[in-house]
Amino acid sequence: MKVMNLGELVHLLGDGKQYHICIHDLSGLLEYESYQIGSPYEYHSRDICNAAKTTSKGMQLCLACKYLALEKAIETKESYHGACPLGVYEVVTPVVIEGKVVCVIFIGNLHYRQRDLAKDIHRTVKFTKVDEHLLLEEAKHLCPVEHLEPLTQMAELISSYICLLYQTIRIKVHSDTHWAVEALKKYIAQYYDKDLKLSHLARLYYLNETYLGRLFKQQEGTTFTNYLNNIRVETACKMLKMTDNSILSISMAVGFNNVTYFNRVFKKQTGMTPAEYRKTD
Repeated sequence: MKVMNLGELVHLLGDGKQYHICIHDLSGLLEYESYQIGSPYEYHSRDICNAAKTTSKGMQLCLACKYLALEKAIETKESYHGACPLGVYEVVTPVVIEGKVVCVIFIGNLHYRQRDLAKDIHRTVKFTKVDEHLLLEEAKHLCPVEHLEPLTQMAELISSYICLLYQTIRIKVHSDTHWAVEALKKYIAQYYDKDLKLSHLARLYYLNETYLGRLFKQQEGTTFTNYLNNIRVETACKMLKMTDNSILSISMAVGFNNVTYFNRVFKKQTGMTPAEYRKTD
């Protein structure tokens, strides 16, 4: 009898639903075949979360909130629920194997008991400078809930299944890669257009920034910043060829907040300025 992998279970429980299931890896467990869940379920990727990250301060606030949620889950090793600064609710459940929290399950995108989201959003955008109207529009698509027990039970079901898989399927260790480096690469692929800093992401994976930076360079042959900028420039190259967007708008769209810096990085990588590259065949 074929054993359902974790991705199949999460897809079965979360596909097409207003709530959103996210599993944050803290051990490399999700790198193994039976535990892989795919990008929709590895991040807070619903529209209101993505909108909240559209400014540098908004991104920093989201990462800080995520870190605090993880910290509480690791310290208590128990399920709990709460709201982010925007008022969006989540159920948080740590997965504990052999006494260690190996990953944390989030079930979010929830509007809990008619909470006054407009008030929370208005207060938060004063700091983040995110478009308030955009957030209010995206808030209309949250999943309304009056009781959190069914979602808590769902999170605990997923947790139990992860533990069951761990007991029944032998894990093969990949000695040539480090799980956190792979996690960073996936995060860059998802959020290369945002204000990403190694220091912020290192906290999310509970690793020392210097140590993680050294691991990244050893494995990828380049620094975190260079890798990130390479992804941004590659995307900019496609936009320069496929759109008539201005160089300024393209630089902003791929994550550069300074067009002069964008031009310098672009030329270093391609040997041409963005304007020169656009004219090539």
